[in-house]
Amino acid sequence: MRTHLLVSSTASSDDVKEIEQAFRAAGLRPTAYRVPPRRGPEQLSWLVIAALPLSSFLTTLGAKLAEDSYKELRELTRRVLGRAPSSNPSTLILEDQDTGMQVILESDLPDDGYRALLATDLSGQTRGRVRYDRRRGRWVASDSTGESE
Repeated sequence: MRTHLLVSSTASSDDVKEIEQAFRAAGLRPTAYRVPPRRGPEQLSWLVIAALPLSSFLTTLGAKLAEDSYKELRELTRRVLGRAPSSNPSTLILEDQDTGMQVILESDLPDDGYRALLATDLSGQTRGRVRYDRRRGRWVASDSTGESE
């Protein structure tokens, strides 16, 4: 499954290679693109956006390993976000290529969050972002500031 990765310009070449390898290990075919350098708050941290057929990816992943399928997604996220502190991406965003809907995966997402993601029907969510609400124990739409609606 072809995946386009949008990676911060502050990421080193080695970081980009390791991120691509993490996606390959999950059975995807990544192509990395660097975000042009910008000045401002964006320089404080960086992120990775993976544009892919999200529904197909999550369905395939869910069917692949049944009960433990979340572990592969967790491993992918940890490999991408588990960089050295100086170059640590704060967020991995899975973006649906067709709708633009985004799933926000944070470095400290609990296993229950991964399980809930694979069990969540995102077909009604065609735009915007979803993130895991730890208090509610489910994936919810979030506004542009990252707050749950």
